[in-house]
Amino acid sequence: MNSMRLPRRYSLLDGLRGIAALAVACFHLCLYKYRIFSGIVILVDFFFVLSGFVLADSLLKRGSGSVKKFLIARAIRLYPTVFAAFVLIFMAQTISYLRNETTAVRFSYTQYLMAFLLLQVLVPSIYSINIPLWSLSAELFVNIFAALIPKKRMYLIFMVTLGLLFEVIGLGGMLPKHFLAHFGVMPNLWWIGRAFEGFYLGLLLHHSKVASSDSKNQVTIFRKSRLAVILGLLISIYALVVFSTKLIFLAAPIFYLLIDQIIRIREESIAIRYREICIYLGKLSFGIYVFHEPISQIISGKFLEKYLYFDMHSIYFLILGFNLKLLLTVAAAYISLKFIENPFRKWANRRFLT
Repeated sequence: MNSMRLPRRYSLLDGLRGIAALAVACFHLCLYKYRIFSGIVILVDFFFVLSGFVLADSLLKRGSGSVKKFLIARAIRLYPTVFAAFVLIFMAQTISYLRNETTAVRFSYTQYLMAFLLLQVLVPSIYSINIPLWSLSAELFVNIFAALIPKKRMYLIFMVTLGLLFEVIGLGGMLPKHFLAHFGVMPNLWWIGRAFEGFYLGLLLHHSKVASSDSKNQVTIFRKSRLAVILGLLISIYALVVFSTKLIFLAAPIFYLLIDQIIRIREESIAIRYREICIYLGKLSFGIYVFHEPISQIISGKFLEKYLYFDMHSIYFLILGFNLKLLLTVAAAYISLKFIENPFRKWANRRFLT
C-alpha cells in the first residue's frame, strides 16, 4: 500500500464523533426506554469506521518496532480514561450509600480486572460493569489483529467479508458454546464482527483516498446531492434497526460513504471558531463515551430520590435528573482530559514512543 498521508485532522469528523458520543450517552442515560431511539446504537459502527480511517496511518508505518509502538500508543490512548472510569465504577458498585441496592450486581476483583483490561469481547459476563466498554474491547481486539496482519486491498476486503460472516454466526447462535465455556471464554462474534466490518471499511476508505491522491492526482469533489442521498440512507438504516437490530450490519457501509463525503469538504471553507469547537468536542468524545455509564450508576434514581429528594415519578424531575447526569458526564470528561489523559499521554509518549 502506498504510504502517502492524508491530512492529519478533519475537524468535521471530530465534531461528528463528539455529537455521536453525546447521542450514545443520552441513549444509555434515558432514551433507551423508548423504542424509537433504539436506532442510536448504529453510532457505534460510526466509531468503528472512523477509528479504522484515523488509525490507518499508524498501521501503515514500517520499520523496526512499528507494531509494538502502535500497540503501546493504543494502550496510552485508552487506559488512562478507562482507569479513571473504573475508579468511579468501583465507587458506584462498592460504596453502600452510592450503590443502588435493588439493581447493583456484585462482581469479583478478577472480573473487575478483566473488565479494566477490556476483555469483554472474550468474557461477555463482565459486560454490565460498564456497558459501553464492549465496543472498546472489540476495537482493541481488531487493533491487535490488524497490527500483525498485512494491509493490502484485497486482504482488507476479505476482512470486511469475514466481519459480516462473524456477525451472521454470532446472531445465529452457531458458536459451540459448550466447548468454549469449559475454558471460561465465550467470544461474542457479533461484537467482533461489527468491529471487523467497520474498522476494515475505515482502512479501505483510507486506502482508496491515498491511491486516488497519489496515482490519479485527482481533487476530490464534495457534492451536496450525494451527501443528501447518504443521509437519507442513514435515516432508513436507523429505522430498520429500530425494527430489528439484526440489520445493524448495514450501518457501517453507510458510514463509510458518509465519512467519504465529509472528508471532501475543504477545511479552509469552515470558519476557524467552528473548527475549534469541533476539535474540542472530538477531544471530549472519548471521555463522554467512557464516563456516562459510571456517572449513571452513581447518580441512580434511588440516589436522586434519597439524597436530592427528587420525585422520580414526575416528568420534571426525570428531565432534571437526565440533564444532571449529562452535565456531570461532560464535566468528568473535561476533568479527565485536562488532568489525567493529556498529562499521562505527554509523559508516556516521551517515555515509550520517542
